[in-house]
Amino acid sequence: MEQRDHVLSEEDAARIIDHMNDEHEDDLLLFAQVYAGAAGATSARMTGIDSEGITLDVTVGNDDSKEIRIEFDTTLHTPEDAHRALVDMALNARG
Repeated sequence: MEQRDHVLSEEDAARIIDHMNDEHEDDLLLFAQVYAGAAGATSARMTGIDSEGITLDVTVGNDDSKEIRIEFDTTLHTPEDAHRALVDMALNARG
């Protein structure tokens, strides 16, 4: 099987985004607060993921919404890389 460098398929990205938004809402909020410095964030939803990072739609205060980009420390090559990176980010943010 040929490995595609630096690419997550659209299907992989959609699956990861759905999973994170459905199951890890609290972690996404922590990502915004810890990694993007959005201390006043009240909610966050993942809107994108690629080999370089994630994009979040973050609500700050009442209804002020903004897009935040968080880069990964290393480039992802597979969905498994994405899983490991997101788990590591969550564990670090909780600590």
